[in-house]
Parts: sequence; C-alpha cells; structure tokens
Amino acid sequence: MARENPGWSYFRLRGELLKLGHTVAATTIRSLLLAAGIPPAPRRSGLTWKQFLRAHAESVIAADFLCVDPIFFKRLYVLFFGHLSTRRILAASCTAEATEAWVTQQARQLTWRLQDEGVKLGYVIHDRDKKFAAKGDTVFKSEGARVILTPLMAPLANSVAERWVGSYRREALDRNADPESAPSGGGPA
Repeated sequence: MARENPGWSYFRLRGELLKLGHTVAATTIRSLLLAAGIPPAPRRSGLTWKQFLRAHAESVIAADFLCVDPIFFKRLYVLFFGHLSTRRILAASCTAEATEAWVTQQARQLTWRLQDEGVKLGYVIHDRDKKFAAKGDTVFKSEGARVILTPLMAPLANSVAERWVGSYRREALDRNADPESAPSGGGPA
C-alpha cells in the first residue's frame, strides 16, 4: 500500500488497514516500512509557518496585549495591531479594564482604518489571551479575515508583535536607561 500511495502517512496507512480489519500500530508500520527501505511520507504538503507568513505578509495583522504599570500603580493594558509586511503599528489603545466591549470596539476601529488605508485584511494573528474577546474575532471574520491563534508558549509564532513588545519595554519603559546615568565610552564606569 505504501508503494502504491507514496503520499500516505503512517497514520493513513493504519487507518486503511483498520478498514480491512487489521489492527496495527502506526509505529509498527513505521518500523516495517523503514526496514523495507521505504522512506516516510511527508506529513504536511503545505507551507511552513515561515513560508506562510512571507506569502501572506501584505494581509496579515499581528495583535497583542502588553501590561504597563505606571507610577500610580494602576495597571494599564495596551492593545496594539501591527502590519506584518511593513512592521508598522497600525493602532494602539490603552485601557484600565480590557472588557469584551472595549476589545470589540478596537477591532472595529482597526477594520475601518484598514479600509481607509486600502490594506486588505486576510489574517489576524494573536495569542490565546482571555482578553481577546470572541466578539472581536467575529468582527475580523465578518470582514473576511481568518483569525489564527498562536500555540501556547510559542512566541515565535507571533514574532512581530513580540518583538515590538520587547522594543517598547526596552526603549519606553526601561527606567534605568537614563542617558545621564549611563556610563560613557561603552566600558565599565
């Protein structure tokens, strides 16, 4: 079967054998095929994540939240949207409470801005933060966009947003980066 159907994975072969009444584990099929000199079929024939992002960069918007603790100790949440191909922040807004209504309104305002600027919205990438409201995702879907949730603990899946958060924290929030207190000459003071 593997020679006749070179695109079938071990799991597909297992499924076909189950239909014929033979119960065999996928690892057993793998071992038998490797012993017979038959290489494994590729599990994915589609694009890699990096290739996908390059191919669709013009229509991908990266979104993320960051927390800011100002001098008055009242936590603020900043929601921002960045365009993947230009790496430009299209919208950023701040609130003390990231409610579903507020996040949904930010999504609406972003879609209006994208229409004004002539940017086609194809994909919105964000993490699984509970602050991202389902109604906000519905706004994007109503515009024809696909919402892609990044895997858990995978910052590279939304690297543009994560890089912007890192830059923002280093450049805007680093209270130790006072130019007068920094040593001159690049060496130890």
